[in-house]
Amino acid sequence: MKNISIIWGLLALIIANDAWSCAVCGVALEASRLAFIYSTAILSLIPLAMIGGLIYYLYYLDKLNQKKSEPSDL
Repeated sequence: MKNISIIWGLLALIIANDAWSCAVCGVALEASRLAFIYSTAILSLIPLAMIGGLIYYLYYLDKLNQKKSEPSDL
């Protein structure tokens, strides 16, 4: 059983050299490089857009509440 574990471990080390599991490991390929840059931009901008949308929504609700609380001139 111990020999099988050692064989599997060595096999995993040999095969791992050919695996590009990291997004940056294959940066030599132009498509990979652009995909990495675009995904980084998207993953950075989406949370900022969500926070901005939430702030705008709260601002909009505040404006509605201010209009409702103002007395009308009628």
